[in-house]
Amino acid sequence: MAFAIYGEVWEKAPQCLTPAQFIVLLRLADGAGEHRMVWEAAETLATKCRTARRTVFYALAKLKELNIIDDVPESEWPPEAHLYESVVRRIKPADQWLTAPDGDRGAKSAPALVTGNARHVDGAKSAPNPGNTYGVTGGDPSDLRQRPSRTAQARLVAAADAELDPAKWLGLDAAPAEQGAKPARPDSNLGLAQLFHREISTVLAPHQLAGATNLQALARNFSIWRKRGVTPQQIRAAITAYVAVPGNRNPQATAWRDFCSKSTRLLAAATAEETAAQVRSEQRPRIY
Repeated sequence: MAFAIYGEVWEKAPQCLTPAQFIVLLRLADGAGEHRMVWEAAETLATKCRTARRTVFYALAKLKELNIIDDVPESEWPPEAHLYESVVRRIKPADQWLTAPDGDRGAKSAPALVTGNARHVDGAKSAPNPGNTYGVTGGDPSDLRQRPSRTAQARLVAAADAELDPAKWLGLDAAPAEQGAKPARPDSNLGLAQLFHREISTVLAPHQLAGATNLQALARNFSIWRKRGVTPQQIRAAITAYVAVPGNRNPQATAWRDFCSKSTRLLAAATAEETAAQVRSEQRPRIY
């Protein structure tokens, strides 16, 4: 299935995509499974596409705008997708793709043109520009259009990326443990995620640390577990068991994903150990 979608992307992807957006789309197609769905986190996409996370967010927004991908409701997720804390996306059939965003199709108003030493905007009177401050140099004046500066473009991209950042929706800042910010409370979801980050960092090689921990995703997982009755102490015990016993870890998998996929077994072991400790405590002779 992935091979067919991959070929479809190569053949029919819109020409308006930038190289980075095209690479992100290729990566989604490569990971697509049954029903054309893929559930890779933005951090994973950024790592595999050799680009920044904000570039991935911008690319995903562009692909949605072109009706190439859409988010799948959780009720339609396949069972294996529930093992990961990521948005499930569907790559739509190529006949539904747009070749350009809605705002770029059809008639456009006349752009601002710079000719000679004067600027003409929608029939307005010419304004002298003897210093050529609009950055026009050579070429046919009829082909020259006024463009925003690079600084203005950077501000627009930054604002769009800020709106697309899931960390903002979750109310979490980006990786406090990595930025040297003040650690969260030990029993909070983010504090437990930071604990996992610290513990796993002691057993992984330096080249394995990149992407080994996703604090936001872990915190969201822990929130779900705690709603099901799991205590912070049990989560700490599961983290200790995962890190301390090499057989519990899959060196080929991303650490935090591997930990979440084995949560049922790890939490069951932690609960059993907690119960056994309580029984031993009750059976211990009391001295009066």
